[in-house]
Amino acid sequence: MSLKTKQGTLIITMLFFVILTGSAYMVDISYHPSVGDLLVNKNGMTLYYFSNDDANQGSKCYDRCVDTWKPFYEVIYRENLPDRLNVLDFSTIKRGDDRLQIAYKGWPLYLYIGDDKPGDLFGEGKENAWFIVSP
Repeated sequence: MSLKTKQGTLIITMLFFVILTGSAYMVDISYHPSVGDLLVNKNGMTLYYFSNDDANQGSKCYDRCVDTWKPFYEVIYRENLPDRLNVLDFSTIKRGDDRLQIAYKGWPLYLYIGDDKPGDLFGEGKENAWFIVSP
């Protein structure tokens, strides 16, 4: 197999991965006409923050809360973020179960169980406490 063929196969494989997963990034920026730019996970699902959390202090979403608002667990590093996002804006918070939840600018991130597909924003404004994350 020639180098040109190998490169072509690699490009096709990478494109296929992006099509299947939605993004090559763990966190990405998406645009929605009603809210503008927002953060999404690699599958294009909207990420939210909980205004009752204290930035840089951890999560207050436990017990029944996590049945509806799933903590966002991923490994974030420079190579799996788009250039428009700064890796230094991401951190982790230790939850009560010792798992590390991703935070953006100190705010723990969550996925809403009521969002079925990329572009859904059904969690926006819930209980006047849950909001999309704007980059």
